[in-house]
Amino acid sequence: MNYDEHFMGLFVILLKLVFFSMALERGLIILFEWRWYEKFASGHGLKVPITVGVAWFISKQLEFDVFGAIMNPPAPATTNLGYFLTGAVMAGGSAGAITLFQGVMKMTKSAQAEMKKTPT
Repeated sequence: MNYDEHFMGLFVILLKLVFFSMALERGLIILFEWRWYEKFASGHGLKVPITVGVAWFISKQLEFDVFGAIMNPPAPATTNLGYFLTGAVMAGGSAGAITLFQGVMKMTKSAQAEMKKTPT
């Protein structure tokens, strides 16, 4: 596997993470803004455990382990810990996933500006 293939594979995985994070946020808003939830469960600290649980379930069912893919690129190894950590990042929201995406892919504004300066 050459560098470009590895980079594109990593790009796709992290893009999926951002997508799942946004979908989870938007999907759970239905529950958390539901009148019955607000009346009976609001203020009991249930949002985080529910969100992490749903995110873990999604990553487990889809066998989506971002950390296994990042740490073992040629042959991604999925683990229960990886599913949980992936779910935790998803539960952290799209802002957290985008931050991870920018950090791993070096897609900060300064890095992008530097890439534009470098001749190809």
